[in-house]
Amino acid sequence: MFTRFLFVVFLSIGLLSCSSESQTAVVENVEPSKDLNDSLAIDFGQIITGVWVLSDYISDIKKTKSPLKSSALLEGVCTMIIDGINFQDSTSVGVSWNNHEGMSFMLYNQQGQTKTQLKTNLFDYDNEENYFELGYKVNEGDTSLVINHYDTANQLIAVKSYSKVLQSQDNNSCDWGISYIVNQEILSGNYAVIDSNAVVTNITCSNDGLIEGHPDFDSFYIYTDFNGGPIANYDGINLTKGEEISSHFFKCQKDTLYMYSMKVGTNSLGPQELDKLVYRFVSNNKNGFEINNCEFSTPDTSVSGIKFYDRQSITKVLGKQTELVGDSTNKFYSASGNQYVNLLVWPGGSKNKVDYIEVGYEESSPVTQNKTNISEFMSEKGIKLGLTHNEVVNILGECYTTVTDSNDVKVIEYKLEPPKDTKSRLMYRVNMPVYVAKYCFSKEKLLLFEFGFEYP
Repeated sequence: MFTRFLFVVFLSIGLLSCSSESQTAVVENVEPSKDLNDSLAIDFGQIITGVWVLSDYISDIKKTKSPLKSSALLEGVCTMIIDGINFQDSTSVGVSWNNHEGMSFMLYNQQGQTKTQLKTNLFDYDNEENYFELGYKVNEGDTSLVINHYDTANQLIAVKSYSKVLQSQDNNSCDWGISYIVNQEILSGNYAVIDSNAVVTNITCSNDGLIEGHPDFDSFYIYTDFNGGPIANYDGINLTKGEEISSHFFKCQKDTLYMYSMKVGTNSLGPQELDKLVYRFVSNNKNGFEINNCEFSTPDTSVSGIKFYDRQSITKVLGKQTELVGDSTNKFYSASGNQYVNLLVWPGGSKNKVDYIEVGYEESSPVTQNKTNISEFMSEKGIKLGLTHNEVVNILGECYTTVTDSNDVKVIEYKLEPPKDTKSRLMYRVNMPVYVAKYCFSKEKLLLFEFGFEYP
């Protein structure tokens, strides 16, 4: 898990103030030009007042649902906080620079290249002769701000467009506009929170980062600044209750946000890894919430070539002499004898038609009978002993429940039954009522797994 220290570092970076102590990008002299008259200045001030965020970033975050994936777009002026109501000679514009530093620039009551543009003292560090102007555009009733970048020949070099996300903000952070839009696109709304013990709590999350309805947290903070600090592999979020902070990685998939604890390597500045799934935030914004709306669709049906209800696979892998009959358990071993596969045929079942498979480590030694030439037993999905919890979940998906989670032992279960079998159609093909798969981990390693069809 990320240490609290690391997230406090992130937090201190992300919440830089836009006060007068912030940095200011300054051009030494702004050449005199025609001032706007008072009425035009007032109109311009009313138009530009608000909290503005890069339009390209807003469009991208709606698609990716990932601040990390969209972070490459946050260069230069990312947000602007403008109070132009009393705009006369000039006004200060609060800025989040690279979404990492708080600064400001001056906007002057001096017409730029067009009547919808004003001069600024924004500084081009690559070429001191270049300059920037701030203007606005209206398209089908929607107003956007633009920062136009010009060269010494007054030729347009680049344009950045900004959309208004708030009329004003009480928060003193220059990056608040980014946080607001990220909250809105990723977590704002009604959710059913499902913890690792399958306890469900209905909550409401706001654009302001507040949470109502959960006993363990009342606010959240999604990380958007990935400059400096540990190498970011995943998106991060804090859940807070008073002074208590729990930090998680998260992934968005369709209408569900999955939150994981964090595994930090020996190098605190190195890449982090997902650890355990802690919460699922399932959206309740459309048509109500159904706890079982997560459909498991990747069931295993064989191990090392031994398939359910396939006689030929039994004789091919275990030999023509093999006979598995109903109401029997049949144990076979790996080449070294340290692993076993137990093949179950339910009462009344047909010969060599397996209903249930169990794979584990063999503790007794030495093994002399029923040995195979298989070095380790592995399912067709790639599940084998020794995998981590995260590796198993990455293969089979998130639609599981936690059966046991105590001390060093954790058991998770996947289940498939009609009508929740619209993708694999396995239950319809074999005409069995329920498919179940269980995975037992000890000290984070897969110690035992079993899967198949429950006895009808």
